[in-house]
Amino acid sequence: YISSIIDSGKDERGFYLVLDADFRVPLSYVFKEKKILSLNKEWIKNSRKIENRIKLWHNFIRIIKAIELLHSQGLLHRHLDKDSI
Repeated sequence: YISSIIDSGKDERGFYLVLDADFRVPLSYVFKEKKILSLNKEWIKNSRKIENRIKLWHNFIRIIKAIELLHSQGLLHRHLDKDSI
């Protein structure tokens, strides 16, 4: 999925793009809603399941491929964190 550009601009701090998030939410919202960051015993126990580890690595690969696509087009993402993924 490639987001559509809603707006772009340049100011004294640099160039920026505003992208359409469609129906997606930031990773930080998912963490907050599912309380993943609390590292409770259930989350640790579930991380031992092979299907959960496969899903985790699959999502890491999706993020890496998205960054690779940006770089191949000469673009850089200024700020990668749980709020921008």
